[in-house]
Amino acid sequence: MAKTILAVDDSGSLRQMVAFSLKAAGYQVIEAIDGQDGLEKARNQVVDLDGPKYAAHGRFNFDQVITQLSIISASPYSDVNY
Repeated sequence: MAKTILAVDDSGSLRQMVAFSLKAAGYQVIEAIDGQDGLEKARNQVVDLDGPKYAAHGRFNFDQVITQLSIISASPYSDVNY
């Protein structure tokens, strides 16, 4: 089963480029148009955590595992005062 990545960006072309690249690398991609959409989509996903630490617990929802998730954030802006 492919790992799932949530790609969030308000720029449709950038989000599609990221999603295309991730899919080509073998990931399943869920796209969201902004942070709010991303949180809603994340909360609607059931998360499988890898590793023996979680094997006995099965599947989790977003709110149970948010502190265990890896998050990558990128921005085309060099200054926060854009």
